[in-house]
Amino acid sequence: MEIVDNIKNLCSKNGMTIPKLEKELGFGNGTIYNWIKSSPSLEKLQKVASYFKVTIDDLVGWGHIYNLGSYIEDEREAQNLSLEDLSTAIKISQESLSQIENNKIPLTSELLEHITSSLGMTVQEFLIKYEMYEDAITQYYKGDIKAYLEYLRHEEKNNINKPIHEDEDWTAKELEELEQFKQFLRMKRSTNK
Repeated sequence: MEIVDNIKNLCSKNGMTIPKLEKELGFGNGTIYNWIKSSPSLEKLQKVASYFKVTIDDLVGWGHIYNLGSYIEDEREAQNLSLEDLSTAIKISQESLSQIENNKIPLTSELLEHITSSLGMTVQEFLIKYEMYEDAITQYYKGDIKAYLEYLRHEEKNNINKPIHEDEDWTAKELEELEQFKQFLRMKRSTNK
């Protein structure tokens, strides 16, 4: 995500405009919008970051979640959404979304939530659907136990009716014995009623 887009979002969340922010920070008119074409100084980035109480990494959009882009692209295409449709929904440029989908830039937790919400699912549902349990959890939850436990509850709910033996490597003979045992239990259950 571009720096100016991030600053616009921060301004919007704080009920202000970029020109008002520039005035409060002592920047000249149009300084921040010029960052679309040229890089800002570290000093000016630090002023903006300090004002909003965020890190420079957050301000410039350097996220911490890697390698989810191709899954986002898969889900977008599965829902027949164009790059333009999704980028408009999440309010970032098509170029930024393309870079995310090509894993050229990492995601922030907030942007991942916004993307998955625009795709009609929670982050947890997205991670479960694309079987990214351990890889993304560490990066996404950053020690947030409550969010991680919510993820586990959602995962458990989705796996509750999954056969216990489904993920195991069973021989044909062992699977046959399991089926016989299930039939025995069904018969025993019906006679106990």
